[in-house]
Amino acid sequence: MSWSRRQVLGALALLPLGACGFQPLYGERGIAGGKVAPLLGAIKIQNVSIAGEFSRFGFELQERLIDRLTPKGQPAAPLYALKVDAAVSRSNLLIQLDNTVRRRNLTIRANFELVDLSDNKVVYSSQTRALSSYNIVDSDFANLISERDAGLRAAKSVSEEITIQLASHFSRVG
Repeated sequence: MSWSRRQVLGALALLPLGACGFQPLYGERGIAGGKVAPLLGAIKIQNVSIAGEFSRFGFELQERLIDRLTPKGQPAAPLYALKVDAAVSRSNLLIQLDNTVRRRNLTIRANFELVDLSDNKVVYSSQTRALSSYNIVDSDFANLISERDAGLRAAKSVSEEITIQLASHFSRVG
């Protein structure tokens, strides 16, 4: 099959999507534009706190959400408030015969609510989680850096998932 023939068949395969009402979330009328972006920009992101030694991941999650939802800064007159309750856990993944841990999972779980500030009612709530693995080596410093990097990756993933869920919600109801 030639390359041009593959392109034609690929285009033909996409035709039925238009008939079923499919609209790409990231298209011209998705997150980047249309009705969804202004609604996402009208969300006030409340403090995301994670207690204890993992508090830096709560800060990172909050910063990632601000970057994704309100890149121009928090809105002056918000329509919605986003409340995020997050928790971080660690679990050992690879344990050697001498009980030495060599690989660990770090999981961030987040429950979130979108509150309409006009009547203080929850209009959308959901949860998400992200898991990131890292190796444990003989160097304590390397282990700290690996855990921090795993937490940052998980926080980024959770913020992306929250953004997608909120954009999907607004595209359905907006």
